[in-house]
Amino acid sequence: MQQAGLTPQAMIEMPSHIQSDFHPLLPLINAPSPLTAVICSNDLLAISLLGAAARAGVSVPNQLSVVGFDGIELGEQLSPSLASVVQPIALMGARAIDLLLNPVGGKTHLLAHHLRLGESVAPAFHGSFSGEHHVIHR
Repeated sequence: MQQAGLTPQAMIEMPSHIQSDFHPLLPLINAPSPLTAVICSNDLLAISLLGAAARAGVSVPNQLSVVGFDGIELGEQLSPSLASVVQPIALMGARAIDLLLNPVGGKTHLLAHHLRLGESVAPAFHGSFSGEHHVIHR
């Protein structure tokens, strides 16, 4: 973000790892330089955020892009479908068991992951304000 001339926002902790609280995000979304994207630590939190955004009248992805992390199948069934970083969960489990049974100290194991594109992301919002509502310019 800094290389792009952007100031990173502080991480916002949610009270639950599977349930979002949209209220801390509202001031950031309604700021003069609005928050345009949220990366959630897991897909269930991202799915909860999609619902909270809809209830708050915030359009995903027009006003806010949302990305999850895990790649659970439920995310593909939503509207908008959830963009997510997909992890090789079965392989992670197999490697963990293998390492427990055959410990090898000091060795790093990197597993491939990929971004599953979804309808929950769009180009960054560049807008102005008209009263309490955003005027969207893309």
